Amino acid sequence: PGQVIVRYGSPKSYIQFQDEGSRYHVLHYGDRYWYFHDIAKTGKPIFYSPPADQLNGPRPPIGFNDFVLQAREVFRDDPLRTEVDMSNRLPLQVLSSVLRNGDSRVVIAPVCFLRGGFTSQDRILIFDREEGASVPPPAFSTPVKVSDECPNTIITHETDFREREISLEVTNEVFWAAARIDLPHFADEGQLLVSDIVLASDILDANPASKAVPQGAFRRNDLYIFPKVWSSYAQGEHLHLYVEAYGLQDVMTGESLAVQAVVAEGGLNEVGTSLLGRLFGRRENAAVSVQFMDEIVSDSQGRSLILETQDLAPGTYTLAIRMTESSTGRQAVSRREIVIESAR
Repeated sequence: PGQVIVRYGSPKSYIQFQDEGSRYHVLHYGDRYWYFHDIAKTGKPIFYSPPADQLNGPRPPIGFNDFVLQAREVFRDDPLRTEVDMSNRLPLQVLSSVLRNGDSRVVIAPVCFLRGGFTSQDRILIFDREEGASVPPPAFSTPVKVSDECPNTIITHETDFREREISLEVTNEVFWAAARIDLPHFADEGQLLVSDIVLASDILDANPASKAVPQGAFRRNDLYIFPKVWSSYAQGEHLHLYVEAYGLQDVMTGESLAVQAVVAEGGLNEVGTSLLGRLFGRRENAAVSVQFMDEIVSDSQGRSLILETQDLAPGTYTLAIRMTESSTGRQAVSRREIVIESAR
């Protein structure tokens, strides 16, 4: 018999699953699927032409949780696009931050599950995919913790510096939820860098004699950090935050690092680089502003801060932190959007 060759580009994702007798291969191109059936697992998959009732896309065996095949996957350009009924989708609230660990980076993802959908019998699956690659098996999973306090689950995941797409997914027989964290490619060229700003409800000194970590916190640089799962603060509430600097020079020479923090009215799209530069230079024009000097003791070091919010009117603000090396003049800035709500 002859052959018909159809050439496509790389699929958005490539999935394999199997049952007792056969192995199945699915190439997913966003709006269509190519489905191959390897009968008896011989290593020779053949193209499968589905009947009309399967034209919406192949489905895996019962109990196989795969959001790609069920059109729920969050690795598309539009994570909220779906081909299934959204009525059983529950919100998955995540406020992630990225810190650096030497030759890797760690994602801190506080998660909130409200009562009424998931139970402790369900598990959160964490997928870590390089941009453009197929969807891998879960990197790990962790049980769902449901309580009246948020966050009730804190996920820490270490990954490399390539462009990554990290998905958090949970499903049961009734409900499902998913969230995606996109990480850009990180190129370490020896420059001064500032991490994401970790928003927290509280930051405490860690107990050096104990390895235990309090519920709702993670440990970093001898601190217990209680990350927030929403970027909102009540008017008058202390704004706790944590940030790290990387690539510092003149370690152990007594040189200092200038740390400035400002809060400017308006969201990230409204507060540009030039406005922030003017606010750092004329701090009295910022809604909130602090400045102090830190001694450089390591090529990377963290710092926690507390800002007051009682003078801020309800609204959206941009929080920015700038660090400046006194000896070299090198600077780096990190920004994050926050919301001040009326005090109840």
